[in-house]
Amino acid sequence: MIDITKQARAVLRSVIEPVQGVDVVRLGLINHVEVDADGNCIVTMPESVWGNPLAESTGEEIARVLERLDGVQRVAIDMVWPPVRLVMKIREMLNW
Repeated sequence: MIDITKQARAVLRSVIEPVQGVDVVRLGLINHVEVDADGNCIVTMPESVWGNPLAESTGEEIARVLERLDGVQRVAIDMVWPPVRLVMKIREMLNW
């Protein structure tokens, strides 16, 4: 049987963060993905910019691509404050 959690991580590479134009995995916006035996998929990610409507649309796109996977029944996205390592990674990628 194919590991549905690995599939979930793979399809997230198709979700592009609209401001930076980079997929959410490469950008470091996916902290954790897990799909349980009941098909509940939980994604933990830092919210890129609190209060930014684009962050919400990115979350909606993440849910859409994951819900298309066989074996995923529901998707929950937990948004958390970005860790320092994420901020540094983004700065390095953008040459800031």
